Amino acid sequence: MKKWKNNLLFHTIFFPLLFLLFFPRGIHQEIKSLSISNDVIIPDKNEEVTFSFITTKSLAVDILVVDSEHCVVRRISKNERLKKGKHEIKWDGKDEAGNILPDGVYFFVIMKSGGKIIFNPLKDSGGIKGEVRDLKVDRGKKILEFNLNQKSRVQVKVQIVQGPVLKILSDWEPLPAGWNQIKWDGFDEDKIVDITKFNNYKFSVQYLTLPDSAVILRSNVKKQANFKEVLNLNPVQDDKSSVLFSQLHYLPLSQCKSYPVTLVFPEKSEEEIPTFSDNIKINVDIPNKNYPISIVEIYFYLDLVILTEKENIWGLPYECTLVIPETIKDGEHIFTVNVDSINQQVGIKSKKIIIRRNKECN
Repeated sequence: MKKWKNNLLFHTIFFPLLFLLFFPRGIHQEIKSLSISNDVIIPDKNEEVTFSFITTKSLAVDILVVDSEHCVVRRISKNERLKKGKHEIKWDGKDEAGNILPDGVYFFVIMKSGGKIIFNPLKDSGGIKGEVRDLKVDRGKKILEFNLNQKSRVQVKVQIVQGPVLKILSDWEPLPAGWNQIKWDGFDEDKIVDITKFNNYKFSVQYLTLPDSAVILRSNVKKQANFKEVLNLNPVQDDKSSVLFSQLHYLPLSQCKSYPVTLVFPEKSEEEIPTFSDNIKINVDIPNKNYPISIVEIYFYLDLVILTEKENIWGLPYECTLVIPETIKDGEHIFTVNVDSINQQVGIKSKKIIIRRNKECN
């Protein structure tokens, strides 16, 4: 046991520190000392952010702003010749047409005129993943508060202890450092279960630190424009500075979010609340095939208690038949499915069913 603990200490603390010593992140031969004036801007209040950096020699560059999908939303300068020294670039949270951009996180990218990216914010900093422990929960007012040491993307899940995840309160949304507050209505994703009526529910708060130069934009705009230019900000395979950090950091936000799940009872498709006597035939699927999901684990619950789990499922849809335990009484019940991916994405679906034994089901 002592040897196992020592190995764990080495791999989780000393090895990462040694690795970063020999393969530090954020080293740019031509650009250094990058910073931003403020982490959050509100364009409706005419706020703007200043992006500062130093060039070690004269360069002709394009300076771009990209969104969380790595789409270019603003080209601040094109083929601009910068002298050696310090430079400051201001951005007002608007696109090329002068429209305020949607709520979200945005990044500055510097590219040589030939197309080579010489400052990639995702390779420069951020990408540390962990769990927030500093939580304050007001169960009466249905308010969750938590403290972030750094600005981060945050996933907040509500689940029953040793039971299903029932609600995603924050799906890797960007939040600033400090105390953040989330209010909710107390119900699950399908508005079937009043979670607050149970004493054994808990919050799970995961964070993924954002790059130091990331800008969180707050606006009332929800719909994203169709930006056609997309940059590849994923690290190349031989980029040793990226191996210790979560791969979620390099993915477009849409590929990190939880996915909608369909739960169908094929033999009872015409019933509003399907009725079963002994077995439940189930079909689970993800209707949006754009999600990059290969292997999943599927968990089935009845009245928030685990029935069974299916591991290492390659692709969906998945169909199976479950046996209803003899201990389950006749009446109305809640059937829930969780579909988990290796990236901690989770699909949630709950439906009401009726158990009626020793009687013919319609």
